[in-house]
Amino acid sequence: MSRMNWLDFAKGIAMISVVLGHALDDDSSLSTLIYIFHMPFFFIMAGYLLNLDKWGGAENFKPFAAKLFKRLLVPYYLANILFFPIWFVVCHELGYLNYFWEWCTYKPLNFFTEIFIGDGTNLVLGQLWFLPTLFLTQIILIFLYNHLIKIGAKIFLFAIAIVSCAGFVIKKFFLLPMGLDIAFAMQIFLLAGILIRRHKVLDKMDFKLCGALILILLGVFYFNETIDVNTRIYGNPLLFYAGGLAGTLLVMKLSALIANVNIFSLLVIAGGRR
Repeated sequence: MSRMNWLDFAKGIAMISVVLGHALDDDSSLSTLIYIFHMPFFFIMAGYLLNLDKWGGAENFKPFAAKLFKRLLVPYYLANILFFPIWFVVCHELGYLNYFWEWCTYKPLNFFTEIFIGDGTNLVLGQLWFLPTLFLTQIILIFLYNHLIKIGAKIFLFAIAIVSCAGFVIKKFFLLPMGLDIAFAMQIFLLAGILIRRHKVLDKMDFKLCGALILILLGVFYFNETIDVNTRIYGNPLLFYAGGLAGTLLVMKLSALIANVNIFSLLVIAGGRR
């Protein structure tokens, strides 16, 4: 099986899960289950694909940041800026309150300040909050890796744990611009993706482990509150991380098993096969 097939298949499942999660009622059991892992999946997958051998080292930090900026922030800023004249005419000038009431409450200055210094919860194109947050998440991890790994792997891991905890503490008092506090909290997931690939966890997953992961996912569904990463609703931190990791591993393993079955080829395309 080609690695590209199952990765794109997994991303296809995750993308459909995001759409389905938003389409269902907030109190839907299926929506609650999906929200446990659908955003953690993307952070874990980003870690899985992050090549520390290539981008680690102080000399590679600027090239890495520049590449990531082009891939994530340029589309983020471009989409918002191009959407501004549409929003301005439809909502600000014509005032279609009955159809876009929330958008019509914004002022032009608010539109732009939220793009650059907002916390992501009040973006007009709210679905784009993920892009700057994913950018910051990876920048933080690479920065910590470059400065701490030479001291020792344990120091680096400890720093990741501390930064992740900081993300949970900060959001209780205020929300940081562009989801920076979310980027802190997501460090555990990004690191998990790196370790999953490095230690070939998927190859070692058997039916017993998959069964255990399903039980963990169901336990988180039952005991934790409904999760919403953008609005910083995580519930219990341990349950949040356990559920996100369990759900993502199950999606990855399922994808690795069936990605080459012809009937599922459309999901490979949906995931962005190159």
